[in-house]
Amino acid sequence: MPVELLILGAGWTSTFLFPLCQQHRLSFAATTRSGHNSTIKFHFDQSSDDSEPFKVLPDAKTVLITFPITARGGCQKLIRLYKTTRADDLNPAFIQLGATSIWGEQGLRRHKDGPNPKVIAPAENK
Repeated sequence: MPVELLILGAGWTSTFLFPLCQQHRLSFAATTRSGHNSTIKFHFDQSSDDSEPFKVLPDAKTVLITFPITARGGCQKLIRLYKTTRADDLNPAFIQLGATSIWGEQGLRRHKDGPNPKVIAPAENK
């Protein structure tokens, strides 16, 4: 049975997402690079097409990506690799949180100082 929410990258957001999921009785799982605090050890290598690291992840109804994806096509790659390790009938929703560091006092900084790698994935997923 899939978890309702899989949080990829349980860093700062886990401080409020975990209690919120528990409060609303949502089943969830989360990843960190180290696997600490009862999370699943997982690292997304944006330059690799290896689906093996995705096999440890549980099936989920919704996958929340909380880390920046900086490689062009990286978000599509993550989705594809996750889906190739799942049953065909599983069709999860994907949500990607953008990085707030791309916003400055003057608005989006992608045109000001040259390309910001944290802008790539959000711009691709409009």
